[in-house]
Amino acid sequence: MYLCLIVRAHTAVPVPNVIAWSSDASNPIGSEYILMEKARGRQLVDVWGDMNQLQRFKFIKNLARLEGQLASLEFPGYGNLYMLHSAPQLSAATVNDEYCLGQAYNESWFPQCENGTHSGPYLSSSRPLVESVLRVYTIGMNLTDLGLALAGRGLTQIQTSTFLPRGPHFGSKDEHSRILEAAMDIIPKLAEHPIVKPYCRPTLWHRDLHLGNIYICDQDPTDIVSIIDWQFLSVMPAFMQVQWPYFLSPPENYETGLIKPELPSNFDEMDPDEKAFAVAVNDQALLSKCYEAALTKNHLPSCFALTRVHSAMRHLFSSCETTWKDGIIPLRDCLIQISESWRELGLPGSFPFSITDDDLSKHRLELSRYMDWHKLKSYTQELLHSDDDGWVSPQLDFGKVQERHAELYQLYLQ
Repeated sequence: MYLCLIVRAHTAVPVPNVIAWSSDASNPIGSEYILMEKARGRQLVDVWGDMNQLQRFKFIKNLARLEGQLASLEFPGYGNLYMLHSAPQLSAATVNDEYCLGQAYNESWFPQCENGTHSGPYLSSSRPLVESVLRVYTIGMNLTDLGLALAGRGLTQIQTSTFLPRGPHFGSKDEHSRILEAAMDIIPKLAEHPIVKPYCRPTLWHRDLHLGNIYICDQDPTDIVSIIDWQFLSVMPAFMQVQWPYFLSPPENYETGLIKPELPSNFDEMDPDEKAFAVAVNDQALLSKCYEAALTKNHLPSCFALTRVHSAMRHLFSSCETTWKDGIIPLRDCLIQISESWRELGLPGSFPFSITDDDLSKHRLELSRYMDWHKLKSYTQELLHSDDDGWVSPQLDFGKVQERHAELYQLYLQ
């Protein structure tokens, strides 16, 4: 809610107005609440398929301009935004006369605390975990403490939450703990290195931009009139925040920089189905390139944060607190990629995580199965117009979606 207020006050990003709110459950209603105006315009999902390329390019430029304004806001550190008067008990850093940075939560992190404290798990009797992963990741710009706190959250989830393995080779609790401990050994080395440090500026970014969260003008589909779904947004390092909007994500083998996407050299020799697929991939690459160029023009540091940080390093920090949900394979693969590039990246000393040839071969096989599983899940969600939570747009016929789901399930069983 505080994000909505500060974004409306300091940028041109169209956020629905907050009419009334209360964060005190002892109010007459008996619950915290936020009352906001209805988002203006119509959802982008309703018109995106009908927009021509020039309209899409113009829309992308407008979107990047708004994101550049968000990224230009200045903050003293990492965390969530609060009003000063509402956070007297928090370890906080003042942003301005009205707001401060305080405790950081997200949709997966709501630890149950006794008497308002959280002691946190311990790796060993001599090495306590970051002393309250409940507090602000770190007030200030200390990337090391942030990374360790994220890994600490991951350990807390594994050790205290219901453990429900999902997907191929999810990993045992012991495997999760060992991988997270290995990540905690590496994070301080990465956090202070020039390959990461220039891109850790505290940055505000909307990390859930999809076709349903953006509303456009009824008369002009390139004009963005409302953006919704601001809950759980935090101020985080730029390299962790800046990401491609879902519908502008680049296809495989996309090259960043001044390289124009082209059709394959053997395009004329392809059959009709192959040509259709190649055209679709190239069209998507052109949208990604337009976004990259627009972001470069509107906020160059954000484009650098998106394109210049090694993907394994980016995912190392973001995967630490989600192994309980995604399994250990993504984080383990990050560690292996960094290990293989340790010298090339100019990192000091020796890599603190080792893996045998047999274990590496096993990992490659498990990674392949994991990627196949995720591709299947992604295709299914695309065909059903749904997401990880099974959400279905109210504009769709739910009965027909269920029928399609049943057909896909039978196809999968065959």
